[in-house]
Amino acid sequence: KPIKLPNPKKKVKPYEQMKYPGQRGQIDVKYVPASCLLGEAEGQKFYQYTFIDEYSRFRYLEAFEEHSTYTSAQFIKHVVEKFPYVIECIQTDNGPEFTNRLTGKKPKPTLFESTLEQLGIRHKLIRPFTPRHNGKVERSHRKDNEEFYAMHKFYSFDDFKKQLAVRQRQCAHFQLIKDAVHRPLQKVACQRNAKRRGNVDRCITCLQFFAILFTSCVLAFLKGEFRLAGIIIVRKPTLIPL
Repeated sequence: KPIKLPNPKKKVKPYEQMKYPGQRGQIDVKYVPASCLLGEAEGQKFYQYTFIDEYSRFRYLEAFEEHSTYTSAQFIKHVVEKFPYVIECIQTDNGPEFTNRLTGKKPKPTLFESTLEQLGIRHKLIRPFTPRHNGKVERSHRKDNEEFYAMHKFYSFDDFKKQLAVRQRQCAHFQLIKDAVHRPLQKVACQRNAKRRGNVDRCITCLQFFAILFTSCVLAFLKGEFRLAGIIIVRKPTLIPL
């Protein structure tokens, strides 16, 4: 097969890495597949709004019966309540539920954009017809298709809302486990780089690493919920009398 050489005129734009939580988040709307709707829900349309923080990968889902600028405004208000950090920027596509950018010569701000302005959040629009620029939320929707919608049926909007809430809790549980494992590994990597630079005093031993890992897992268990054998177990912290 002929080898295709890279185009020398093409300049690859480096991806902008986020440096702290809330620096930028992505929002998108997913249409619930019609094959998942049965009974009373057959013939109706349900929508899943998704927010994901680019730095921490915090993810929040919510079910709606319509996708409009009003539901988008309601969703961002709920996101601000749920997300524990200040949100500086929200990135979306050019859909009419977010903006009127592609509808006329002098588009008026939508209710969603006005709500962002009231909350002090900057609105960033991606290039039209380029969903890959919202890659993180698009990838999460692909996982939802494979892990959730491929195995669930909904008989009403209330049923869909309840099942999506379970999905939300499962994603939050997975993020707790990921943080508990990733943070000690990240610290070990930083200490390893310090050792290579000659700062031997800053390095930690394997015993210290497993101590950090165990402590992180215990804290994650006390904070949220864990899934064991298909059963969601909610762990509430208790006060131990002295």
